[in-house]
Formats: sequence, structure tokens, C-alpha cells
Amino acid sequence: MLLGLLTWALPSLLLLVWFAPSRLREARRLAQARDAVRSADPARRRLLALRAALILPDEVLFRHSSDPAGDLLRGRFEPLAAAQLEALGLKGDGTVP
Repeated sequence: MLLGLLTWALPSLLLLVWFAPSRLREARRLAQARDAVRSADPARRRLLALRAALILPDEVLFRHSSDPAGDLLRGRFEPLAAAQLEALGLKGDGTVP
């Protein structure tokens, strides 16, 4: 019985120690992003759009807007904010797809 328990517990414990910290970080990151998105503050949408315009690859931006820079200049933040949310692994309402 002890040998069976060790055969199960040791690999399980090793996997838990290996994967749990990264899964917890990912869950915390998604929760923070979700909370930021659910806020109705227009400044947060602007910040998401600006972040998207600065760091996301062109392929991602052009999937959401035909003119990302123009959208940013005109104050149309929703397409770029949606691109940033997609990069964070969230839908537009802040939920995980």
C-alpha cells in the first residue's frame, strides 16, 4: 500500500509543484485584466487602445481595424481595445472565451 501511495503521490506532487505557480499567475493576470475591462471608465479603454497600438503586431491590429493609427487619433478606441483584449485572452465583456 505504501509503495502504491508513493508511486502516485511523488509524480503528482512534482507536477503540482511544477505547474501550479504558472497557473496561479495566469489566473491572477486574467482576473486583473477582467476587472480592468469591466470598468466603465473611458480612460481605461483609451489605455487599452494605446497599449495595443504600441505593442501588438500589425497582423493583430489589422484584424480589428483597417486604420489603427487613425482610430487612435480620432478617439475610436473600441477596435484597438478589442485587439488588446484578444491578446490578453479575453472577450470584449471581460470574460474568458
